[in-house]
Amino acid sequence: MGSTSFRLTIETERETHHRIHHLNLGSSVSANGSFTESDIDGATGVLSEFMSVAKVHNCQRIVAVATESFRLAANGHAVATHIAREAGCEVKVLSPDEEN
Repeated sequence: MGSTSFRLTIETERETHHRIHHLNLGSSVSANGSFTESDIDGATGVLSEFMSVAKVHNCQRIVAVATESFRLAANGHAVATHIAREAGCEVKVLSPDEEN
């Protein structure tokens, strides 16, 4: 879950599936210092959709990670917690070292 887009990758023994949604969350953080309600709704919807896709593919391991915009936003950790609760998966806000 990044500042411009959310990406989903599903790897199976036979193939790899990719999806991307452009949300541009970083612009709100740059302008306001935090995520807006619209950002939160959009992010929650996209991660919920990704979780549905993962379930269809019977994914055994799901890892949702958030990057710099979640670290910088005043409400970033609270938003990550909200998204995790609504979408039904853990969301880890990566440290700068983990992200690189």
